[in-house]
Amino acid sequence: MADAKGTVKVVETFRALRVEPHKHVTWAVGDAVMQKYVKEYERQPPKVLRPKTNARGSHCFAFYPVDWIPVIDRIILANSAEAQRQGDLF
Repeated sequence: MADAKGTVKVVETFRALRVEPHKHVTWAVGDAVMQKYVKEYERQPPKVLRPKTNARGSHCFAFYPVDWIPVIDRIILANSAEAQRQGDLF
């Protein structure tokens, strides 16, 4: 899952957990992870322009250190559970 530089993208972490990366959840998780990173390091994570994962075009992806995988996992699972609960309301 980590690249050669020892970094990971949020969407890769979704796939490693076998959680479907739906757009509304990935955006919420990406924002939450970025906010946590900024709070800890007082700067935004490194970003690289890369092709989109599930669509045409490109997107600026944030890359996190591999030791952030457990942090990202917790945020994904919390947000995915919330999205599931909200879906059950309708």
